[in-house]
Amino acid sequence: MPSKAYQRWINYRLGTLQALRDVHRAVGGTERGRRWTTAELNRLMTVAAVGEFSAFIRELFIESVQTLALASQQLELPTQELIAALASRTSETLTNPWPDQIARLFRGIGMTGDHAFWQTPEMRGHVPNDRNALKALVELRNSLAHGGADRVTLKNVERQVRLLKRLALSTDQAIGAFMAAPNMAGTIPWDSHYGPLGDPFT
Repeated sequence: MPSKAYQRWINYRLGTLQALRDVHRAVGGTERGRRWTTAELNRLMTVAAVGEFSAFIRELFIESVQTLALASQQLELPTQELIAALASRTSETLTNPWPDQIARLFRGIGMTGDHAFWQTPEMRGHVPNDRNALKALVELRNSLAHGGADRVTLKNVERQVRLLKRLALSTDQAIGAFMAAPNMAGTIPWDSHYGPLGDPFT
């Protein structure tokens, strides 16, 4: 199965966004038309989506460090906990999931290609546009988090969640493949049974 970080992304982090979507439906209904009452919910979902994605990236980095450490030698529990704590402190440098910051974080485990975690076969046609879209999304999130009055529609939020789901999947796959190299863990730490991406809020 995928990494624990990705499983948590699917089962918990996207669930948080789904809960906000359910509130949106309860407040604004499902009929066509503009809904002034849900404007703040749209902005909240944008901020939450970026925050959950950033947390996924940090958790994936911590899990990757632990996997590589355990693959190299048998470690006592206190040492494992120390490694996890050090990886956690390092991951805190990712204050926003800018593409360059994500690449810099994973260079810490030896992944040297810029944005190599988005170069899986399924992603190659998306990489330039998605990288720019992620930059724009982080900028929007920061503006909203600091009191910006940017207008966000539900359609915007759906596109944002699709983007983040695609990037989370590609990142998890690529990090797993990278660590399977003989000079790294030597075996695939998690398999490729990911299933379809589905709709934004599934």
